[in-house]
Amino acid sequence: MLKLSNNAVRSELAFIAKMAIYSSDPIVYGMAFNACNAWSDMTIDFCAQISAAQWAHLDPDNGIAWMRTLEQLGAASGKNLSAIENALYRISQVNRFDAQFDILSNLPEDELTRYDYVTRTSIENLVTLYWGNSPLPAYSPIVNACKGAALNDANRRYMCEQIAGKLQRENSFLIDHGIARRIGENLGWDKSKIQAMFDEFDAIRGMMIDRDRRSKAALASHEGVRQACTTELNWFGLIRTQMKVGEFKSLRAELAKYDVPRETLIRLVREPLKK
Repeated sequence: MLKLSNNAVRSELAFIAKMAIYSSDPIVYGMAFNACNAWSDMTIDFCAQISAAQWAHLDPDNGIAWMRTLEQLGAASGKNLSAIENALYRISQVNRFDAQFDILSNLPEDELTRYDYVTRTSIENLVTLYWGNSPLPAYSPIVNACKGAALNDANRRYMCEQIAGKLQRENSFLIDHGIARRIGENLGWDKSKIQAMFDEFDAIRGMMIDRDRRSKAALASHEGVRQACTTELNWFGLIRTQMKVGEFKSLRAELAKYDVPRETLIRLVREPLKK
C-alpha cells in the first residue's frame, strides 16, 4: 500500500483545501472536505475553513453533504433545532448520495489506459488510500431522530420513511442497509421484510468472513501467495468498481455467485454471538 510522508500530505491538503475555498465546484469541495477529515489530526489552516454546510450549499441535492451537515450540527454546542430539522428534511428529499470518494471518477473514461501498468496501479493505490482514510458520515444523528416519541410527529415519521428508502438506493454502502433496517424496525415495518433485510446483510458479512479465511489459508502454499499478490494488485481496481456501482450492489452480486450456501454464511456471523 502506498504511503505518503506527513509533509507530502500537508502540502496536498493545503492545496486542495485552498482550491475548494475559492471554488464553487461541489466536487472539488466534497473532495477537500473528505481529505481534511481523513487527516484531521493534521492542523491545516485552510481545512478549518471547510464546512459541511458550505458543501451542502454548493451541492443541495447530495444526501451525503446533508448527512455531514447534520453530523456537524449535532456536534455543535447550542444545537440549532430548526437547522437540524431542515437537514433531515433535505436528506429525505435528495436524489443523489455522492461521497466524492472516487477522485478519478471525473476523468475521461480512458484516461488511465494512457499509463503503463505500474503507474496505473500506483494511481489506483492512491485513490484507495484516500478512500480508506475518508470516514463515512455519522449515522447516529439519523437513527436518533427516527426513533421513540419523535415518530409520533407525522412530519418526522414521513421524513424517516423517506430516508430509510434512500438508504437502500442503488449505489449504497453496506452500512446504509443496516441503518435502513434499524429505522424500519422503529417505524414498524413488516417483520418478514425486516428479517429478509437482516438475513441478506448477515449473509454478505458471512461471505466477507469466509473470503478472508480462505485468503489466509491460501498463504500456506506458494501458489496461494502468488494468488494473494495478484489479488492485492487487482484490489485497487475492484475498490474503484465498488465506489462506482455501489458497495452493497457489488457485494450482493458477489453473494449471488458465491459457492457457499447463504444459511452457512449467516451462521458464520450469528453463531459466535450465541457463545
